[in-house]
Amino acid sequence: MGSFVSNKRPVTESGRLLYQHAKQMINQLDYVKTEIAALEGGLMGTLAIGVATSCAKYLHEMIHAYRQHYPDVFIKMYKGDSAYLEQLLLTEEIELAFMLQPADLTNYDVIRLKQEPFVVVMPTSWHQQLATPAISLQQVNKYPLLMLGAMDGFSIHENILNFFSLKNLTPNIVLECKDIFTLLNFVVEKIGVAILPQSEIHDVFANQLQAVAIKDVTSVTKPSIITLKYATPSRRARFFMDVVAAILMEKYLEVNN
Repeated sequence: MGSFVSNKRPVTESGRLLYQHAKQMINQLDYVKTEIAALEGGLMGTLAIGVATSCAKYLHEMIHAYRQHYPDVFIKMYKGDSAYLEQLLLTEEIELAFMLQPADLTNYDVIRLKQEPFVVVMPTSWHQQLATPAISLQQVNKYPLLMLGAMDGFSIHENILNFFSLKNLTPNIVLECKDIFTLLNFVVEKIGVAILPQSEIHDVFANQLQAVAIKDVTSVTKPSIITLKYATPSRRARFFMDVVAAILMEKYLEVNN
């Protein structure tokens, strides 16, 4: 005996097959709608972030907090110096960057993180020969100096040269390199010392390098979270900034911005 629907008409095999396909299509459509809603709501998709070495220490806890709230967002990380990250921002390959504050802020919105002092980085064996916990620029000038290379739009290189110039000193620069990790490896090999923001000292060198305060340098670097003013951020990016502001503000942001 054939099957019947409520109006008593028999259902053919072709009708049954069509009904099953239609049901599958409706289920798939519902799934697609759910996926689109999730994407538009910032719950899924990809968030592209840039991070400079000088700001890397701020990122780990922020990513952890963000993942707790939005575990289905895939985070794509770009690492490089601040000049490189600025180019990625301008081309909108990333939505935000943890980097040093650019000299020209015309195109950017900025959240300033805790300022970082400049320190002298030297091999541990050299540090053991110092009699004081801090060092003057005149003392620094006795060592070969390894310089962080200049970056367009950023003033660290010029600032370091100015430290010496203001004291009528001429540093003995023996090497220049834009990659901080490479620079630190040269310090480990006792090629010379380097002047860097304190946050640049990697934990991997903890037993091989020492950071020494500089007595007569009061300048600081300004790690920041940078976004484009004219770009419309995705909800994923906005949610990330909300997490940063709500959870980590007291720990990392300046009291007087």
